[in-house]
Amino acid sequence: MHWLIDFDDTLAIGPTTWALSHVFPKMIRDNHLPYDADRFADAVIYGQRQGNQDVSDDVVIDDLFRTMNWPDTLKASLIEQIYKGYQPALFDDARPLLERLAAKSQTIYIVSNNNYAVQIAEQLGIAHYFAGMYTPKTCGGLRAKPQRDMWDYLLSHHEIESGQPVAIVGDDPWSDGAFADECNINCWIVDRMKRFDRLHVEHNYHWVSSLAEIEIA
Repeated sequence: MHWLIDFDDTLAIGPTTWALSHVFPKMIRDNHLPYDADRFADAVIYGQRQGNQDVSDDVVIDDLFRTMNWPDTLKASLIEQIYKGYQPALFDDARPLLERLAAKSQTIYIVSNNNYAVQIAEQLGIAHYFAGMYTPKTCGGLRAKPQRDMWDYLLSHHEIESGQPVAIVGDDPWSDGAFADECNINCWIVDRMKRFDRLHVEHNYHWVSSLAEIEIA
């Protein structure tokens, strides 16, 4: 069995999880901003979908602030806090999953849109688990997920033979899930913050709230 595993917000805390867990709550609290949980959740999901359609971060943030009726003056501070305060760290369930896969002699790859994933994996001490680590940059500037370019790269370089059992593990139905659809492979989506409950019927993936729930044959 071959496993393609996303990096940001799947194995390691990425900017999205960092922002939702730390930056937005602090900004809302410190500035006494109007906040409706359902409206915010819908706006974030819409923004995540936009981001996977090559909409710029500026446009995504503009739409979010407009939806929430927040002042534009806070945008610069938000961006600064997200990208300057963020530090990558492994989720608690990441290394145990890698250990379980290794114990079963399963082949594991990182397939990530983050061109820094290789360096961060090395810094976090997990690079040795992977038979290969692939990003658009390491694949020669190929298009990112959900485009199937990196999958075709793996096939063309005989990392994976056609017909072998393959699954992808990710956190985003519009990136990892759509990539799985394009490549016709099995897909697990980990939704630790339970943000995608309403999408479970729309997208026929294996939905889990922890990497510990992933079934390994």
